[in-house]
Amino acid sequence: PDAVLCLAAAPSKPLLATGSEHGALKLWHRESGKCLATLTGHTRRIRAVTFSPDSQLVASAGEDGFTGLWETSQGKSVARLDAGGGPARCVS
Repeated sequence: PDAVLCLAAAPSKPLLATGSEHGALKLWHRESGKCLATLTGHTRRIRAVTFSPDSQLVASAGEDGFTGLWETSQGKSVARLDAGGGPARCVS
């Protein structure tokens, strides 16, 4: 099983984001519980996720040393930042 390590609720849409032990970033519909998208790019544990104030973007921080930024509407990666050799552990 792929354990969920972090969760964030979107402030202005009925969305949840989860980050997992195996690097899966998933977007969920808060009311139905349906998985809307699996955003790929991380190769190790995701330690933190957060939404932008308008819920248009979600950010993730992973032990693979990268921080990702994704569009919530289409699941597209819009930025990938290198943490400088160590794990990325937080986003805000």
